[in-house]
Amino acid sequence: PVATVGIDNARNAALLAAAILGLRDSDVQAALERFRDQWNQQ
Repeated sequence: PVATVGIDNARNAALLAAAILGLRDSDVQAALERFRDQWNQQ
């Protein structure tokens, strides 16, 4: 599979990378969940 993100959209690329890393690292997954929760509250 191939993942793509929009041009000049570094935030989405970073979130995608964190999601992939979070599959193997529970600390990264927890941090990503906290970030997404904070983002959704704004």
